[in-house]
Amino acid sequence: MHHGTELGVVILVSVVLCLGAIIRLGAGILRIPYTIAMLLAGLGTGVALGLPAVGFEEVMAGFARDDFHPGIRDYLLYALGSGMHVRPDLIMFCFLPALVFESAYAIDLHTFKKTVGPAIVFAGPAMLVATALSGGMLFLLLPVAGWDWEASFVAFGQSHGEIVENGALLAALYFGALISATDPVAVVALLRELGVSKKMSHLIEGESLLNDGTAIVVSGVLLELVVGEHFHGVGHSLLHFGVVVAGGLLVGWVLALLASWILGRAFNDPMVEITTTIVLGYMAMWIAEGMLHVSGVMALVAAGLWMGGPARTKVSPEVSHFLHHFWELLAYLANTLIFFLVGMIIGTRLGNATAADFALIVAVYLGIMAIRSVLTAAFRPLANQVGDPISMADVLVVSWGGLRGAVSMALVLAVATNPMVPAEVSEKMLLLTAGVVFLTIAVNGMTMGPLLAKLGFNKPPLSEAMATATAQVGVLDKVRAGIEELRTSRELRTVSWNDVVGDIETRRGVLAQELGQLRGEFDGLGASEREAGVWGQVLGIEREAYWHAFGTGTLGSRAVKSLDAELNSHLDRLLRGELEPPATRTPAPVGPRAAFSRALRDSEALSGVYASVEFDNLALQYDKKRAVASAASRVLSVLGPIQEQSPEVGARIRSTYERYLAEAKQGLEEMRVGMPEITAAIETRLAQRIALNLEREEYEKVGHKGVIEESVAMRFAGEVEARMQRLAFQGTRAKLPDTEQLLAEIPLFAALDRSQRARVAEVARLVVVPAGEVLFRQGDRGDSMFVVVRGAVHVTLKDGDGERLLDVLGGGDIIGEMALLTGEPRTAGALCSTAVTLIRIGRDAFDELMASSADLSTAVWQAFARRRFDNHLRGHRHWQHLDHDRRCAWFDEGEFLRLGDGDVQELDPEAAFAFVVTGAVRPAGSSDDVVGPALVDLSRTRALAARGATRLVALPRGAA
Repeated sequence: MHHGTELGVVILVSVVLCLGAIIRLGAGILRIPYTIAMLLAGLGTGVALGLPAVGFEEVMAGFARDDFHPGIRDYLLYALGSGMHVRPDLIMFCFLPALVFESAYAIDLHTFKKTVGPAIVFAGPAMLVATALSGGMLFLLLPVAGWDWEASFVAFGQSHGEIVENGALLAALYFGALISATDPVAVVALLRELGVSKKMSHLIEGESLLNDGTAIVVSGVLLELVVGEHFHGVGHSLLHFGVVVAGGLLVGWVLALLASWILGRAFNDPMVEITTTIVLGYMAMWIAEGMLHVSGVMALVAAGLWMGGPARTKVSPEVSHFLHHFWELLAYLANTLIFFLVGMIIGTRLGNATAADFALIVAVYLGIMAIRSVLTAAFRPLANQVGDPISMADVLVVSWGGLRGAVSMALVLAVATNPMVPAEVSEKMLLLTAGVVFLTIAVNGMTMGPLLAKLGFNKPPLSEAMATATAQVGVLDKVRAGIEELRTSRELRTVSWNDVVGDIETRRGVLAQELGQLRGEFDGLGASEREAGVWGQVLGIEREAYWHAFGTGTLGSRAVKSLDAELNSHLDRLLRGELEPPATRTPAPVGPRAAFSRALRDSEALSGVYASVEFDNLALQYDKKRAVASAASRVLSVLGPIQEQSPEVGARIRSTYERYLAEAKQGLEEMRVGMPEITAAIETRLAQRIALNLEREEYEKVGHKGVIEESVAMRFAGEVEARMQRLAFQGTRAKLPDTEQLLAEIPLFAALDRSQRARVAEVARLVVVPAGEVLFRQGDRGDSMFVVVRGAVHVTLKDGDGERLLDVLGGGDIIGEMALLTGEPRTAGALCSTAVTLIRIGRDAFDELMASSADLSTAVWQAFARRRFDNHLRGHRHWQHLDHDRRCAWFDEGEFLRLGDGDVQELDPEAAFAFVVTGAVRPAGSSDDVVGPALVDLSRTRALAARGATRLVALPRGAA
């Protein structure tokens, strides 16, 4: 039976993966990176296939005949032959999506943001210069090696009717473009195996991922010139570059948004969620590169970064770990196949190379490494302007880590398969690229580990190493104590424990010695370095606590992202040398989000939207406070070994987390008191989720233990997960107390009859605001007043560079009425010091109520007058001896009066002063008007004439 190439592909994949498993074991023993070992295996295979004794050509010819009867050896050779004809599309559309998406998905987005600036510098202008220098170098070396590319272009042009001018130079520049781009496949695979620091790996990975756009544009323009197409100019090329890069990023981002929307509607379904990410990776490359002809790698980078960053919480917590492992497996399979195939292609090319060819390959390799090193150092000052500082040691690692691989091979294969390029040029370029790629992977890759060790990049921070060693010593001590208990067991009395105990004591002695050395090094650091190192370790523990809570479903996605951002901000301050920890882990929202919330609160039309948004914000605040309390307790429980490193630093950290714990617990209690309905709903939902988690775990346990059939247990667990899904998607809402009932409990409205209170309830809105949020700011336009139902509100006044506390308002107090009564901007700010429940009355409703209820109007005007009186006396130097309470007590002794225009009021003999709230008065015998707010001394006159509608308060001598 005649088989097509499909059988060869299946055999090839099976053989290579089997070989990869064997080599992975051997690579671990030989201590060389796995990808390099696969490259060497492929290289050896490619060289061997070219040997006459193997009979490869005869076998391939035999498969073309119908009378050929292959054996196992023939099938194996045929499969390997199938891998020798790798086309660039196979690399671009099969291997790159798996490798690049997995790399971008695994990148820590916060660290990547700090290294993306330098990565762009190295991937943009530095690579353009490297392209020109590398191409120019090759052009100068061509005659030395005896490669007459210009003659090849002339002969090819004569036979095809068109001669490409400067064809050799253009081809050399094309080679410069493809060989200057570091390859994300090779770089990511190597760095992952060597365990480079996060900052260094992200810088090298970021450059290798981003310079693909540069390589595609430059090589595309040069290829057009090589095959004789018209050059459209530098401006057109730069525009094309921008379109390729920006277009790829846009495609990836849009597809990632769509994928995250789909994932947000799945719940604990690994099949759907993992399939969605696979489709995202491959569709991003296909749509970007294949359909729209923009950068596919940029699309993969954008999609991977979005899914690993903002959309990270869209993946179900129970699936997240499985998803990471799946993509790691997919990347491993792709790496295994691609490095073997690339090695085999290189082997077939190098097998026919001459001594002069090898000399040119080595010369070009040395040249491009020298060019990269010089340019990396030269562009370092610019890179330092747009990102975290890069040292010369960093420059050395970045330069040496610039491996070339699959992308370079894909670009050169595009030339080799182009019929408009002379065969000799394409063959020599393929040979040269294969040789340089091999040298960068083999030489640089195999020496990268020793270089990192020499420069100290493979060492963990001292604080982390000390904590690890301390923990190991503690574990061995516990094991030693456990063995002593086992010695007394009758079942184990015949066991010889001496060798085991001796081994433990030996290991403990080594660790203790190592710990002593680490402590000596740690003590030699500066005080700020020691504290920053310990803080970094503690923040890692805190971060782990948050993500663990998210993984168990007891912390929401918004809360974990917000807290993670707080930790990143704290780490950034540590890197800047700011050791003072933030005052709180749950700061009040500021900026656009807070302004948006206030706008919704003050909008009558958007009241329904506000209620939904504000409830979600309250649930978020509760979520965060509970998570902070749990994480702080976790940190405090494991702080002992860390505190041994530096007792003073440990004491400060302990004090900080004790403060976080106390603040979080206090905030939770304030929410429970100030918002009982809301917190009850949130806590009930949390309890339901925990109960469902426990129920699912118990079904899984009884299934594994065989108490019931595992299939039955899994069915029950699936039913529990269905309830968990309904709980997750239904949201949390609480029924707030009846507004009319609350009005009856507030003195301001208690005097109203039931129908009046019902009318107030119709036009008023009940709002709930979390602690720390600004109710309104000084200078804002007043569109509403508030009545405090529960909680405390701080009234503040800007005083120089800071704010001064004027008053603390509680249940029954009104605030914000001054702006409505006067039409002037807010004269003070209001901050919710606790969780606060308020009744909000908008301007239109306020005017209606004031006109319809004399009692309510009087109460509001009295509250307004009281606050205006307090503000007026506070700013008057003659009354500085009175504090807030004495000023308010004096006002409460007075008589509130309302005068019409021209009315003359003879004040009571007991009145010593008259405070003009609004309007103006003219004292008897005077020709001057006194405009409110003002305090009139009545020692010379008892009669006041109103000049327009006027409100005033007659005050006894009292506090005066």
